[in-house]
Amino acid sequence: MAAGAKTECQHSNDCKIMNEEINVFDRVSETLTTITRNLSFISKCVSNNLPLNDLENEINQLTAETQSVKNGVLDISDIYLPYVQNALHQMQSELKATQMSLTQTLRDAKKYNAESQVLRHESKALIVQSKNQENLITSLKAELKEKNEQVNCLQSQLSQERNMCTSIGSTLACMLWRACREPEVVNSMLAWYKFPEFLRIATGTLESFTNTYIIDSNEISIPAAGSEEGHFVAGMVGTVANMSAAHSGREILLSSEHGQQLMSCMVEALASIPAPDGDYLRRLLLMALYNVVIEDVGLNFLLKLGGLPVAIGRNILSQGEECLALSLHILALCTSAIPSSAVKGISKNIPREDLKRIAKAESGENCLLAMEILQNLKRSA
Repeated sequence: MAAGAKTECQHSNDCKIMNEEINVFDRVSETLTTITRNLSFISKCVSNNLPLNDLENEINQLTAETQSVKNGVLDISDIYLPYVQNALHQMQSELKATQMSLTQTLRDAKKYNAESQVLRHESKALIVQSKNQENLITSLKAELKEKNEQVNCLQSQLSQERNMCTSIGSTLACMLWRACREPEVVNSMLAWYKFPEFLRIATGTLESFTNTYIIDSNEISIPAAGSEEGHFVAGMVGTVANMSAAHSGREILLSSEHGQQLMSCMVEALASIPAPDGDYLRRLLLMALYNVVIEDVGLNFLLKLGGLPVAIGRNILSQGEECLALSLHILALCTSAIPSSAVKGISKNIPREDLKRIAKAESGENCLLAMEILQNLKRSA
């Protein structure tokens, strides 16, 4: 409301001043017209030789009118001069503000120009860096391609060497297996200072074979008995089985750290090998374990180790005749040659129903062994 009142008041003053200006201009205009008329009249008087009184009157009138014009001009100057001065001051202020604004704008422009120059230099540097990176990437791609070719070549060589090593290992393992059928060879090997290293290699071979080919119970792919891998692992396990047939061999297997690790690995492998595809390896493992359990020291060690009844009882109905006979012999020894308290601890891991089926379906020694195992379990209950 205050601003509105001020604007309205200023507008009213401007209107009054404008009216006064119009009146002053009107009076000046009239006075000038009168002066012009009087001058014209004086000129006529002079040219017509009029009386001096009349001319003096006209001059006096002209002087009065001139004074009136002078007063009017002074009135006009008095009215307009403050406004002109204010306008000039305002224009000077606006010009000064404009100059300051232009100066600041010029400074900003110089600043932005400098920043623009910096950005241009940075942009050029980034472009150069990007090109260098592109060249580096191209070089790396070429090197990677070359490395991939080298890797493929090395993989091919490694595959060839692996096949060769597998073939050599298979041949040597089978030769060693056959040689260990002779007691003299077994005794010579047991006395060899490198025999603990052989046990370690046998353990690593069996673990690698199990981890590589026996993935889980739902996805099992074991090499055939006639394959190089099958010959290799069978030759190693067969050699251990032949060595365990000798008392000195069993003693080393049960007393040395490498021998105990091999026994543990054989029990774990026995629990994982599928039947009947893996019966060629299962038979050798069972033979080695049977040679160990025929002595009380070996039986107690394997029972304390744990897992043997479970490993033997798994898939017992799917085993071949020779593997089934070895499994029943080992279970019979486990349930008859130990105290009844120990039998109670392993009885829950022995498949009674499967043994009953074997006792009914089989004839001869397998039937008698199954019945003996059931009686031992019943006696210990």
